[in-house]
Amino acid sequence: MIALYGWLSLHWLPFLLVVSGGCLLGYMLLESVFTKGAPPMSTRRKLMLSTWHDQTEAQVYGIISVNADPLLAYLDAQARVASPEGDSSSASAPSKISVTTACIKAVAMAMKEAPGLNSRIVFGQFVPRPSVDVSCLVALDDGTDLAVAKLNRCDTKTLGELHADMRAKADRLRKHKDKDFEASKPLMSMLPVWLLTPLVSVIGYLAGALGLNIPALGVRPFPFGSVMVSSVGMLGVEQAFIPFTPFARVPFLLMVGECAPKAIVDPVDKKTIRVQHMLTLTGTLDHRFADGTEAARLAKRLKYVLEHPEECMNDTTPMLTQEQRDAEKKAKREAAKKAQ
Repeated sequence: MIALYGWLSLHWLPFLLVVSGGCLLGYMLLESVFTKGAPPMSTRRKLMLSTWHDQTEAQVYGIISVNADPLLAYLDAQARVASPEGDSSSASAPSKISVTTACIKAVAMAMKEAPGLNSRIVFGQFVPRPSVDVSCLVALDDGTDLAVAKLNRCDTKTLGELHADMRAKADRLRKHKDKDFEASKPLMSMLPVWLLTPLVSVIGYLAGALGLNIPALGVRPFPFGSVMVSSVGMLGVEQAFIPFTPFARVPFLLMVGECAPKAIVDPVDKKTIRVQHMLTLTGTLDHRFADGTEAARLAKRLKYVLEHPEECMNDTTPMLTQEQRDAEKKAKREAAKKAQ
């Protein structure tokens, strides 16, 4: 020990340089592995990352009011089609697709208008996610516990497929048959809060940002997807905002409120008052991932899909990859140059 101390006292500068160089090379290696496929960042995106260091500093809130009459009629029609006797109220009829499931499908489709939200921050870069995955909170044990059901590739699934997927995962969670969720409970219940806080943060980064698989703790890559959806509508609450859960690393949260009849002024003649069902959606957005223009496109598309379900709900076209979007932009620039 004395010899090591003596050696370090004489060679501390070369030793420090070697250690620093090793750390730098290790960081560069990890960055190259985990940021593969990340597009070049604009100056504005770099400024957004340097201005807001985490989600709690970059929260943006919004409210969308949706005319729910077309959606309710569409869901009723789907229930009648799915029923063997054509009667959705019969005992043998399958369960009706919920408004929340329709919102999951709609927000997955709206993400195509805001591709920046379908990404994650890794080593100071925005890395596109491989698919549009949406997670939904599921109440367990009479509301005393919560779990997350993640639905994969929601943009490429039909509304019926999402409904079946959501029901199966929710039933498995409520019956305590989900292996991943059950595996995560012993450690969480055993550790004290002061130790659980840093552990959850580290696990959230490893799984939510880097996409690592930790089966011993019941944690899978990107466990919360790109969007998290919850609902207070069944509780009779018109609207509420969801705070970010830092370890989830989700850039957009959507809350589905109560769908209730309201007196609305006709948007055409501005004089007639009529009653229609209105659905209130509230969103919490991480401003680092999207600016006002992109957020507005997302909100408008979300509203349009829900108000035109016959036209939009059967769309299963996947979101374009970053390479496809770059090629599309390049083609538009070349076409513009030829037109000049």
